[in-house]
Amino acid sequence: MVQKPTLFTRSLYSGPARPPRRPAAVFRLTDDAGDPSRYPHAKLVHIAAMARHSAICAARDLGWSDDAVNHLVRGMRDPAASPHEQFSYLPLPSIGHEHADAMVRNVMIAAPLGKEEKLEELAERLNGISLEPLPASQCAEFGSAPPQLERFQPTPRHFIRRSYLASSTLWRTVTPVILDGHSRKASNDKPEAVARATEALVQKALARAGIGTACTFTWQAEPFLKNCLSAYSHDRACRPVGYIRPKHLSGRTSVHVELRFETPVCGPLAIGAGRHCGLGLFAAQEPTPC
Repeated sequence: MVQKPTLFTRSLYSGPARPPRRPAAVFRLTDDAGDPSRYPHAKLVHIAAMARHSAICAARDLGWSDDAVNHLVRGMRDPAASPHEQFSYLPLPSIGHEHADAMVRNVMIAAPLGKEEKLEELAERLNGISLEPLPASQCAEFGSAPPQLERFQPTPRHFIRRSYLASSTLWRTVTPVILDGHSRKASNDKPEAVARATEALVQKALARAGIGTACTFTWQAEPFLKNCLSAYSHDRACRPVGYIRPKHLSGRTSVHVELRFETPVCGPLAIGAGRHCGLGLFAAQEPTPC
């Protein structure tokens, strides 16, 4: 049985500048007939991996340099580059209304600032292609065939525009933030020590994501939004629960986070060690057009 959160805290994080909006391209997942396709949100990292694989292949077909493919598209770190820049592959759970089931029917590719032309070129190449399941067993989740990517522009009333691409001072996680470290060193750590460690790790995640707008934040294990999953990776019987993670992120502390900024911030917004594969994704709670 999943343990309910017993510790809540509030902390101030501030920085020198308001981050501008990242360029992004949005795609529907469709079947061969053009009808919507969906994927379990607990396994959304599979969609991120498939989109990344397709983007790598598309960039090579476009004749991009090995450096651009490896670092910008694939996400390999370049010791000579500072800061590191890469595309983010963000599956988008369906949220925003009372009957939303949080299933994944759309995916977004977000680019670093200044890479708008590269993103546009790549997005046009990806439009209409079929995702390749990795491994092939994932194809069973789609039924007879993997989905195709169909690029589209969400309308102002579409949940993607309202939840993921809006401007807001209040943001809450859809998927938990994977922290770059552990907030607990031993099972008998005092709550105050765990709170201080978690606060420092959330601040680190904000800084690494380039979020400089002053904000306060709270965190908890349970999700803020309907039909989303806990931040726990295992229950008390050591059975896997929550969101599947890539191997390099397994075992890390994760939390659901609420951010309240002093001035509005535009989406897409994702922080943490899984921010490039759909984990640590936020939704606007008081949206205005961005």
